Amino acid sequence: MKFSPLDRIQLLYKNFTVARNNPPLTKLQNISNPKEFSLAILPYVSRTFSLFISLLPKQTVLPCTVSYLYCRILDTYEDLNHIVNKDRVMLLQGVPRHLRGRNLIVPPAQTSPSPEDQASLLLIEKSNLVREAFFTLPRQPQASIIRLITTMSEGMCWNINVFEKNHGCLTTPAELQQYCYNVAGCVGEFLDELFQWHYNNEIIMNKEHTNVCAHLGEILQMVNMAKDIEKDFTEGRVYEPHLGQAISRNGTHDLTNEHIHQARQKFVGYVRHLFKDIPHYLSFHHYRRVSLGRGAILFPFIMAHHIYKTMENNTYSPKNNKKILLTSLNKSILAMFGKKARFV
Repeated sequence: MKFSPLDRIQLLYKNFTVARNNPPLTKLQNISNPKEFSLAILPYVSRTFSLFISLLPKQTVLPCTVSYLYCRILDTYEDLNHIVNKDRVMLLQGVPRHLRGRNLIVPPAQTSPSPEDQASLLLIEKSNLVREAFFTLPRQPQASIIRLITTMSEGMCWNINVFEKNHGCLTTPAELQQYCYNVAGCVGEFLDELFQWHYNNEIIMNKEHTNVCAHLGEILQMVNMAKDIEKDFTEGRVYEPHLGQAISRNGTHDLTNEHIHQARQKFVGYVRHLFKDIPHYLSFHHYRRVSLGRGAILFPFIMAHHIYKTMENNTYSPKNNKKILLTSLNKSILAMFGKKARFV
């Protein structure tokens, strides 16, 4: 199963034109080709990462697509709010087993699920096609995907237990770090294994480099959590430990603008030193000589850095997101041609 130049053009086109709030469910349901289905549903179950994947070097696009779809299945199970945690854990544990032949359970839909949820449920329903795509991949990416999905599945089960114990809050920096590794740090490690396989045909993962890779994933996760503090609070989750401690201690049921500001500034502090890892990461892989890979790898970090800077300057607003996306895409394209991207 190969990713062709035409596949890239079609995937890029879809990223800029599809109506994510109106997925063509019947058309997607009727696709029977594993590669075609995986690439067709990707833009409907992803946003930023679908564009990032479409820009990757061609040998890595399909492994990244398959791995992302499995991660989306895990996220879908984790986000189901009409099932008890015991059943949620059972569903999460079943995803790594799917790669060994077991079918996934399609959960009953809630009343009037959103279009995005409908696409994610369809992904679970047709997950055997994603598994067929997985088995067409080379052996090394398969091993990396199995490691990623197993680690993330186990990590999400850990997350559920901690949130249940803490009444929906993370209350210590250690819990925050473990949570971010479970849902994003392990993805950073996976991507690094994939790029080493692609560029070097070997994988070297010493402890220092593994930590850097995990930190890169954690940057994206923490910036995302800093954006969504209010939204997560309304859904019963608090990720910033100091805010979590205050809520657990005082039983606060209201989130003030001051709470949001303080929590965002805490996230800014957590993330500030992590951005220093990006030049080390690029230097390790000599991305300056691989223009397409460099631009694609930098894209999510440029975007995260712009959001981080607006938070640092106390000027962040959800209204900034579209402008940040366009600016990040422009700088990523320049990076493909060897232009420097600064993270200071």
